[in-house]
Amino acid sequence: MSRRWIAILAGLAILAAGAGLIVKMERLGDASLSVPTAVVKVGDVRLVCYLKGVAQGAATQVITVPMVAGGDLTLTKLLPTGVRVRPGEIVAAFDPSAEASAWHQAQADLAAAMQKVSQAQDDAAAQTLKMRDQLTQARAAVLTAEWSIKENPVLPAIEAKNNTLRLQAARERLLREEQEVSGTQNNASAEIANQLATEAKARFEAASAQHAIQAMTLRAHVSGYVQVMPNQGGYFFPSVVGANTPPFQAGDKARAGALVAEIPDQSGMEIDAQSSEADLGYLAAGESAVVQFPALPGRIFAARVISVGGLTGPPSNRHADVHLRLDQVRQKLKVGMSALAAITTSVREHALWIPSAAVFQNATGSFVYVPHRNGFVMQPVKVLLQAGGRAAIAGLYAGQRVALADPATAGGRQP
Repeated sequence: MSRRWIAILAGLAILAAGAGLIVKMERLGDASLSVPTAVVKVGDVRLVCYLKGVAQGAATQVITVPMVAGGDLTLTKLLPTGVRVRPGEIVAAFDPSAEASAWHQAQADLAAAMQKVSQAQDDAAAQTLKMRDQLTQARAAVLTAEWSIKENPVLPAIEAKNNTLRLQAARERLLREEQEVSGTQNNASAEIANQLATEAKARFEAASAQHAIQAMTLRAHVSGYVQVMPNQGGYFFPSVVGANTPPFQAGDKARAGALVAEIPDQSGMEIDAQSSEADLGYLAAGESAVVQFPALPGRIFAARVISVGGLTGPPSNRHADVHLRLDQVRQKLKVGMSALAAITTSVREHALWIPSAAVFQNATGSFVYVPHRNGFVMQPVKVLLQAGGRAAIAGLYAGQRVALADPATAGGRQP
């Protein structure tokens, strides 16, 4: 064979080999195009729980109708909702007419009781003086009889006997006087004690009436905004189901113990939020959070979780109560504002991560699909943290590509 034909055949062989290589590259290119992939990157993976809640005061002062007898009380003054108050300012007041009348009667009873005590003490003092005078006379009679009896040896028998009888009578009188003095003093002391007890009772009733009058005026103990409560008309539920219950206002009657208003303490604001069952396992007291209020766009507030409750609610809506406290409180925050809290529970910094969709599971654990030759192969990985659509993993290297779908079902090839 001539050199010319040898060169031609060699050229044809090279062309055929090139054609085969092009065919293989086109097949691999088709597989890559049909299976979406992602690149392993280095970055932070954060597990963030997002909660919805409502702003509440850390310590709320309740304004209730005073617990006094006599039926419903009439509101004479009540600050409207939204008014800011400071400690000592009057929030609500009730008509004190009945209590004032009771106080005047108690004062009259107290004055009468004090007069009776004074009279009893004066009577006891007068009786004491009278009894002391009688007792002095009885003692003098005994002394006189004792001196007379000393002369009996020189006196006739009849006169001596009379002296003896006079001494005996004087001593009996002295004994009676002493017993009468003791009894009179005991009776006087008992009468005085009885009148003092009556005075103490009247004084207590007067003080109670005075306290009841003071209780008709309710003042703020904390700084905050007044929030007037609905007037239930003396019942725990509105009389008409579904009807809007108007708030309390001046002139309304209210039963004793009814909740009229609240003053949440603005010095410490809290967020009452709810967590889903899926996020509950990641939440714990002490974790930091950031809070935003839709009413204050662009403002971010630092907060901290103070308590995490247990699961509650029906099976279709299992949730847990989560309470957060803001680190700082500003004037524009008000109770009842809707809040959105973001709680970062775990962080993997400078970690290798891939989209969560690239992680698959089987009986042996987690794995990914990585390109190999003209298809994909399974490669085991360890998931360190998965959150926000990212999975921090171990077992790959930065820049490596992974499939975002199962190649067997997405059109790719597996060797």
